[in-house]
Amino acid sequence: MLCEEFALSFSKHCWTHLEFKADYTKQVEGFLKTADERSVCLNLRKAQLQDLNFSRLNLSGSCFNQAHLKHCEAIGCELSKSDMIGARLESCHFVGCALNGVNFTKAILRDCSFSYSDIRHASLTESTLHDVDFMGAHLYGVSLWGAEFNNVKHLKRKSFQDPQKPSKETQAAISESNHLMACDSYRMLKHYLNNSGLYEDASWAAYRELTMERKYFFEKKDSRYLPSLLMDLLSGYAAKPNRVIVSSLAIILFLL
Repeated sequence: MLCEEFALSFSKHCWTHLEFKADYTKQVEGFLKTADERSVCLNLRKAQLQDLNFSRLNLSGSCFNQAHLKHCEAIGCELSKSDMIGARLESCHFVGCALNGVNFTKAILRDCSFSYSDIRHASLTESTLHDVDFMGAHLYGVSLWGAEFNNVKHLKRKSFQDPQKPSKETQAAISESNHLMACDSYRMLKHYLNNSGLYEDASWAAYRELTMERKYFFEKKDSRYLPSLLMDLLSGYAAKPNRVIVSSLAIILFLL
């Protein structure tokens, strides 16, 4: 019976039908040591690999679907648009990497560093993150629906700003293409930021949560849309004190 899966890079077989799995890490390691700056698209689907160095290679669009990587280095690596659905990454360092558009859906990330990496518009949908460090990382437009955070470090409002635009021209945001999913994601972020003592940043997440809820009400023609809109205009859902002052002054002037 023919296998429906594509063969792994450097092999004629997929991982399931690979006979000498213990030798495969050495094959990949040999390639990594001789690889140059040219772009290479690897297929490492379901592969179980450890102690590899992918640093400074261009591996855009590579497949790590359901792969298990342990103690791997990827410093300054180009991995944009790669498939990491269901991958298990343990003690891996993605420092200064291009990870924009990577699909981490249902991935399990444990004791990993994404410091100063570009993770914009990536999907972390239904992923599980344990002891993950995002110091200096850029996560603008990332999808976080259903993600589970456990001791995630260095996430703040600034992490979700677009580094290619001045901060005054764009507000911090995650993926908002689905208003209900974005609402749930901002709620999760709000709790995370509150628990981290970042109360002003948590206020931002709370405001975006209720804004997404209002847009969902409008989309569904829900009667709760107008009260929600009024609350935003008058007080910014209590997250924007300036609106409370302005609306109060307007009411006073109207009554005079």
